[in-house]
Amino acid sequence: DAEVQIIFDERIGDILKSTGNGNLQIRIDRQGNLRFFGDYTIQQGEYLFSLQNLINKQFVINQGGTVEWQGDPYNAEIDITAVYKLRASLSDLLDPVTSTGSSAEQNELQRRVQIHTNLMLSGPLQQPNIRFGIEMPTLDESREALVLDYISSEEELNRQVLSLLVLNRFYTPEHMRMNDQSSQRGENAALVTTTEMLSAQVSRWMSSISNDFDFGVAYRPGDNITS
Repeated sequence: DAEVQIIFDERIGDILKSTGNGNLQIRIDRQGNLRFFGDYTIQQGEYLFSLQNLINKQFVINQGGTVEWQGDPYNAEIDITAVYKLRASLSDLLDPVTSTGSSAEQNELQRRVQIHTNLMLSGPLQQPNIRFGIEMPTLDESREALVLDYISSEEELNRQVLSLLVLNRFYTPEHMRMNDQSSQRGENAALVTTTEMLSAQVSRWMSSISNDFDFGVAYRPGDNITS
């Protein structure tokens, strides 16, 4: 019944919280030295991921994550995966020339689909290895494989995850930006982030009423042609 917390940075609220179970042995000697032995398995939890005050996202920790101790409480080994769920359009990532060009195909690309951005923490508790991953649970295998082909390197994966977390959309590859004059004019990141926060808040309100709603806000700066 106890709630376990791993506090990475208390000042900015970078805290992992969970409930779970395990068999732990805690020893303390006459000198006050504390030692932990045993394993702890997470049943459910959450992690507020913070990055340079730019990103503050609430991740849900997957069941089955572990923390293992062999003595030093601060030298635990962790193996934890947390997921942040959102909806995003594939049209920002997939080149239209790869599609059939039919209206049905184009509509499918514009549709916002469920995206899972995974945050995987492993290794030493004090300096964990951090890796990212992207999953699209509602897509068929062929379409998901096509999307992942566009994210073939770790550098590109990190870029896409950052874009999804900050802007709530995929990062458009440079070769597609060259063909999209409006993209070259740039976007106001602060306004995009604000609309994303608005979208997330309204989404939560709507979801409390019904799961049938998917509410999104998009921003594109005006120019001499359109406001």
